[in-house]
Amino acid sequence: MANQSDYRMVIDERLESYKTFFDHDWARRIMDLAAGTKLDDCVFSLCVNWKAAANTHIVPWFTVTSMGHFAEGMTKAHEPLTMKVIKAMAARLLTEMGDSLRNMQRKKLSDAIVKIGKEVSEGLERQEDQEELKPEFYWQMYLGSPHPHEFRLIVWGSQRICYGAVYHAYEDFIRGCARIASCQQNQTGHTGHKKLMDVVGRHFGQQVAQDCLDAPEVKAARLVRNALAHNGGKESDELRKVQHGIRVEGGVLQIMAPDTRRLFDVLKERAYNLVEKALTLPNMR
Repeated sequence: MANQSDYRMVIDERLESYKTFFDHDWARRIMDLAAGTKLDDCVFSLCVNWKAAANTHIVPWFTVTSMGHFAEGMTKAHEPLTMKVIKAMAARLLTEMGDSLRNMQRKKLSDAIVKIGKEVSEGLERQEDQEELKPEFYWQMYLGSPHPHEFRLIVWGSQRICYGAVYHAYEDFIRGCARIASCQQNQTGHTGHKKLMDVVGRHFGQQVAQDCLDAPEVKAARLVRNALAHNGGKESDELRKVQHGIRVEGGVLQIMAPDTRRLFDVLKERAYNLVEKALTLPNMR
């Protein structure tokens, strides 16, 4: 059992892990498949909810890449401080030399100083840009900020939310398909897992019910979601009995970016297969 002293928050520290997991090609295919049928709304809702979860998933990546773009824009829009210093020094040097130079010589000297200074400045900026304008630079800044625990909490919490949202949207989609097949589109309320298995099996076949709701990886995901929703994120006794692939620290599930991506990949093809099977039935058109 976890306590405060061993409660940890583990995140994936690879920035690329937070790029979107949403599959736009899959979304186009499943929406085209369901277009004009009774499943149209269910499929649209699934895609919207998964896209929303994916957009939450990318917040760390979006934040640091936006910072890089902003810094690059500011650099291009404003004269660098180095150049301002060089110009000021050139003007001061000409003043100090007084009347010892003719006007033409003064202009040539001033232009030469600014030209050399510009070349030096641009060289320094290119070197700095190679590092400081890269998203990875800002990512490491966040991870090593004066308050890194706050940032880690944002990332850690968002992945728990995303994981639960991906599974919840999938289960809601399955229930919606089952209600349509049962001609109960207007009914709401929760259907237990066993009853849902029976309804899906009766209308779409036992193999579909098994694959969509009780395959080992789907069962594990459901138990992880239940632990997040009903057990404070702690690994339950039932969850310990299955291979769920989630890291556990101090008894607490550590949902990380690859876990959420993997869950989406596990569920998206099952959703597509269910729609394909459902549309072979006359009453689903």
